[in-house]
Amino acid sequence: MKKTLPALLLLCLYATLTMAQAHFTWKIDKVSARELQLTFSGSFDPGWHLNEQSLTVEQSRGLRAVGTFANGRQRFAITEAEWSLKGYMEYLVCTDEQCLAPQYVEFSSSGTADLTANAPTAASSPSQGNNGTAPSLPQPTDGSAPSPVRGDTIASSATTAAAPTPSKDINTATTSLVQTDTTTAVAISQAAPLQLMLTAFLAGLLALLTPCVWPVIPLTVSFFLKNGRGRRDALLFGASIIGIFLLLGLGMTLLLGADAMNQLATNAVFNVVCFIALTLFGLSFIGLFNISLPSSWATSLDTAATRRGGTLGILLMALTLVVVSFSCTAPIVGTLLVDITTSSASILSPILGMTAFAFALALPFTLFALFPSLMKRMPRSGMWMKHVKVTLGILELAFALKFLSVADMAYGWQLLSWRSFLIVWIVLFSALALYLLLQWRNSRIAALCGLLPLSLTLYLANGLLGGDTRLVSAFMPPRDDVAQTIYTDYHEGIAAAQREQKPIFLDFTGYGCVNCRKMEAAVFTDKRVKELLSRYIIIRLYVDDRTSLNKPQQVKQPDGTMRTLRTVGDRWSYLEQQRFGQLTQPLYVLLRPDGSLLSPTVRSYDEDTEAFLQWLAVK
Repeated sequence: MKKTLPALLLLCLYATLTMAQAHFTWKIDKVSARELQLTFSGSFDPGWHLNEQSLTVEQSRGLRAVGTFANGRQRFAITEAEWSLKGYMEYLVCTDEQCLAPQYVEFSSSGTADLTANAPTAASSPSQGNNGTAPSLPQPTDGSAPSPVRGDTIASSATTAAAPTPSKDINTATTSLVQTDTTTAVAISQAAPLQLMLTAFLAGLLALLTPCVWPVIPLTVSFFLKNGRGRRDALLFGASIIGIFLLLGLGMTLLLGADAMNQLATNAVFNVVCFIALTLFGLSFIGLFNISLPSSWATSLDTAATRRGGTLGILLMALTLVVVSFSCTAPIVGTLLVDITTSSASILSPILGMTAFAFALALPFTLFALFPSLMKRMPRSGMWMKHVKVTLGILELAFALKFLSVADMAYGWQLLSWRSFLIVWIVLFSALALYLLLQWRNSRIAALCGLLPLSLTLYLANGLLGGDTRLVSAFMPPRDDVAQTIYTDYHEGIAAAQREQKPIFLDFTGYGCVNCRKMEAAVFTDKRVKELLSRYIIIRLYVDDRTSLNKPQQVKQPDGTMRTLRTVGDRWSYLEQQRFGQLTQPLYVLLRPDGSLLSPTVRSYDEDTEAFLQWLAVK
C-alpha cells in the first residue's frame, strides 16, 4: 500500500499534465447554392480561453475565399461544380498565468455543387434525397472510423493533449514522468485590469503636459466660469471627454471581437506596422513633422459649439478639444491601444484603458472649475512642454523597437541581435540625456530630469560589458553575449553531449516569451549560475520559431488522429508536450548525455536564484 499510494499520486500528476485544455470541432455549412462557410467551435477547460486563432488554406479547388477569417468563420464562394478544400487552423490557448504552444486543427473536405440550380447541394452528406458526393474526411491511421457526418455539415475534431509515447522522429529517448516544482509559468504578459487602468491613467496625465492640451485648460475653464454655470458645464465637459474616448475603446473592442484579443501579438505584419506607426509618432513628437487633423474640422466644431450652446454645445466643445489636441494625444493613445492589444486578453481592456485615459485628461478641467483658486498655482505654459514632448518622442522610438524585435525573432530575419538592440537604446537615451542636460541655463528642472536617462544609459552600457540588464529584459531579445555554445537543434545538442560526455541543460523557450527574458536576465547572469551551466551542453528550443520545415512531418496524437508539424517551433513544442507533458515556457530540464532524465524535477519561471542553483547542482 505504501508503494501504491505514491504511484497513484504520480499517475494523477501525469494525468493533470497531459489533460486537454481545449477541444475544437470544425464543420462546413451550406450558406447558398454558391457559397460555403467553414466554422470552428471550441470548448475549454475551466480557466482556459482562446488567445489566438488563424486559418491557413493549403489546397483549394473550385473555391474562392470571401472576406477574412474572423471569430472562427471563413466563407468561400463556389466557382466550379466540383470543389475541394484542405488546410489547418492554428490556435493558442491561455490562462491568466500561462499560454501553451500553438496547436493545430486540420480539415480536409470535398463536394459537388449544381451551379445552374438554385437549390444548394454543396457540402452535403450522402442521405436520402441528396445526390451530392460524400465528402472525403481525414482517416485515422489506426483503422478507426472517420468522424460522423450529420445533416448538411461535415464535422471533425481535435483536442490539445499530450501522449505518453513520443514520435521516434522527434525524440528517441524513453518517455519519463517529471514533476514541476513551481507553478509560476508565464509565456506572455497578462495585464490585470487595475494595472492596465493605472497605466492608462498615467498616460492621460502625460497627455495633459503636452503643448496641445495644457494651454487649453485655463481658457476652457475661464469660458465656463464666465457663463455662470462653470461647475455644471465643467462636469458635463469632463463627462463628454470620457464618453468620446469610451466610444473609441468600444469601437476597438468591436473591431477585435471576443476571440481576437492578442491574436496579433507575434504576427509579423502587425508588429512591423506597429513599429512604423510608433516610429512616426516618435519623430513627430521630436518635431521633425506634425501629425494633425485638418484645421477646418476644429473650426467647424468650434463654430457649431458656439452657435448651439447648452448640452450639445458642451459636447461639441469636448469634441473640438479632441480634434485640436490630436497631434499630441494620438501618439499616446495609439501606443496605449497597441500595448493593450498585445498585453491583455480581456475583451474589456480597450474600454477600461480608454476610460482611465480620458478620466485623467478630463480631471483638471473639472477640478479647476470646481476650485478656481487652484488655477493660480497652475504652471504657466513654456519651454518645459517642449521638453516633455521630446522626452515622449524618444520613449516612443524606444518602445517601437520592441515590435520590430518580436517580428524579427519569430520569423528569423536576424535584423536585431541583443547587442544591436542595446546599442540603439543607448544611443536614444544618451541623446535624450544630452538634450535635457543642455537645458541647464534655461531650466534647472529639465536638466535634473536628464539624470534619469543618463543613469539608464550607463546601466545599458554596463550591460554591454557583461553587467545586469534585468530591468529592461522584458523588452529585449535574448542575450547573445554568452561565451558557451548554445544549440538550437535538439539532435545536434544530444550528439554534442554524447561526444563530450556532458549533461544537458534543455531550455524550452519562445521569442515572444516575456518571462523567459526575465529569467535569462535575472538568473542566468549570476556568476554562480554561469559557472554551473558551463558544465552542461545547453540546448535552447524556441517553440514559436516560424521557420518552415523542408518537409511537413506527420505525428500521431493521443486520440489517434494525425498532426502535421510544419515549422521548427512545432517540432519543439511537440517534443515538450510528448516527452514532458507540458507546453508552458520557460521550461528547464536536466538530461544525461543519452537523453534520460538527470533530475526528476523540471523548473519553470521562478527568479529564486538560490533554488535554481540548488537544482542545477544535481549530480
